[in-house]
Amino acid sequence: MTKAEQIDIRHDGRKLIILPTSGTINRSKEARKLTARIDKAIEGRHSSPLTDLVVDLTNVSWISSAGLNALIRIRRCSTASGVSMHLSSINETVRDVFRITRLERIFLLDEGSADVVESRSR
Repeated sequence: MTKAEQIDIRHDGRKLIILPTSGTINRSKEARKLTARIDKAIEGRHSSPLTDLVVDLTNVSWISSAGLNALIRIRRCSTASGVSMHLSSINETVRDVFRITRLERIFLLDEGSADVVESRSR
């Protein structure tokens, strides 16, 4: 199984929950495949439009610039589709990467899990 396949995608009503199961998000080829899978899941929801996209980073211990670029592309796609994107369950190492790159200013970083985001978005 490739890293791009190591991702769980779950639909929960009008919310799409993305759970990478790999410990890292890196390598540009894998990040592009990940982005393509998520874009397809967002665009494939015409019968029941999405309102929220939650990327649950519980299992991610490190993210590279390729992973950050993938998240930026996913955010751009979700925003263009009118979908609010949240990042949840971020450990301190990954959160530091967002702080250092100042990307915490453009992403909604939630302290809790996807379930916490769910209760907030109701």
